[in-house]
Amino acid sequence: MRAIRLLYLLLTFMLLGSCGRVRQFLPFTPYTHDRPDTIENKKGFERHFGVSPSPDVTELYFYADELGIDAKYQLGFKADRSTVDKIIAKLGLEQMDQSFDDQIATEFPWWQKSDLAGLKPYHVQIAKVHKYLWYDEKKRQVWYLDFDL
Repeated sequence: MRAIRLLYLLLTFMLLGSCGRVRQFLPFTPYTHDRPDTIENKKGFERHFGVSPSPDVTELYFYADELGIDAKYQLGFKADRSTVDKIIAKLGLEQMDQSFDDQIATEFPWWQKSDLAGLKPYHVQIAKVHKYLWYDEKKRQVWYLDFDL
């Protein structure tokens, strides 16, 4: 019976590993959504932006939801405008004309949908992957959402 369970587990990981975008994140991306500036959160920043957080990046939170057929990643942090501009350029984001009614993100103390209400996000869609970034210049606060459908 133990061998059968092990076989099912192995087959499950093989199946998930063949699902395109999920493969690069197996077994699952570690994160600490309830504590800022952890090693896991910094690695999440690096994975999504391709660079290590610069010294002006503080209060860095990261959340990953990789269960199911779609994935969702959220980052929240404080940063200077120059860092935000580098991220926008690197990801090819363009500012939207209107706000985005975010019903996909999970709320945390560091991610409140009410904080995003008046902000116009930057966005790019690559195949089925959507990337959104909001920036509140007065608070130096960044919210980043990456999900696929």
